[in-house]
Amino acid sequence: MKKHLIGVDIGGTKIMGGVVDDGGNLLTSLKKPTPTTNARVLIEAVKEVIGELLTRDPGVLGTGLGVAGLVDWEEGMVTFSPNLPLKGVPLREEVRSFFGLPTFVDNDANVAALGECRYGAGERSSNLVFIILGTGIGGGIIVDGKIYRGTRGYAGEIGHMVIDPRGPLCGCGNHGCLEALASGQAIAVRAREAVAGGRASSILELAGGKVENITAKTVTTATGKGDVLGREILSEAGRMLGIGLANLVNVFDPEIIIAGGGLAEAGELILGPAREELEKRVMSPDSRRVEIVQAKLGAEAGVIGAATMALEGIGGAATCQGSGSNN
Repeated sequence: MKKHLIGVDIGGTKIMGGVVDDGGNLLTSLKKPTPTTNARVLIEAVKEVIGELLTRDPGVLGTGLGVAGLVDWEEGMVTFSPNLPLKGVPLREEVRSFFGLPTFVDNDANVAALGECRYGAGERSSNLVFIILGTGIGGGIIVDGKIYRGTRGYAGEIGHMVIDPRGPLCGCGNHGCLEALASGQAIAVRAREAVAGGRASSILELAGGKVENITAKTVTTATGKGDVLGREILSEAGRMLGIGLANLVNVFDPEIIIAGGGLAEAGELILGPAREELEKRVMSPDSRRVEIVQAKLGAEAGVIGAATMALEGIGGAATCQGSGSNN
């Protein structure tokens, strides 16, 4: 008989939950806006999502929660989140004590990496890097089939690897982080500055003639139609991304790199330059063959991954045992 688990992806703008079986199939799902008034209101919203899913499937065996922020895995507590009022909240205990189900909490990128590893683009791999390219940049690392969390559970902050110490200021306070050079926000900023400085481009037209309306999506759309400025910006962002990925390959020696998030939908416009740069900078000739591929699970990766974490937590399955495992 199939085991059913609940996965919940708690993001800055929406909460998405679903019931997932042990084959990675999303059986039912729902979402609601994320209330950010205070911790209590947000926790109640999470409970409402889980409660509705339990009504639909009372046989669920456990719950996994992926949260946008830094998570103390052992305590099941969010220690920092820029967009959620959950700092210091014992989220695992709040949910576990209310529903009486085994409950597990981790960073959203970690659980998305787990989902892609077991059921998505990395299902044949047990050592991989998953990078989320969106407004910001996040990531998760899988080593020998398991999430690599580090000593305190904060590993995988790929976006805050410094690429250029003389580079632009990042939201974290450092200069030249990968996020400040290759994220959707960074691409939009570069395009706005170039257009405001007089560069001719169809980007401005696509933004309705308003510089402030330029987004990374505007840039990728224009580039797809042959815009020269857009290609320059995406190529440079891809090059910075490639430097960061080469660093990760040199440290972790993954079988595959999986790129998810809205910006990854630009495909080879950004991944092509990243791949070229990576091949120049990795140490081992074998590492030059590391694939960079787009994620398969899309917006469902967080829910499926969170449920997979719960499945692993209750002893329901080993995870991600691909060809490269040392187990």
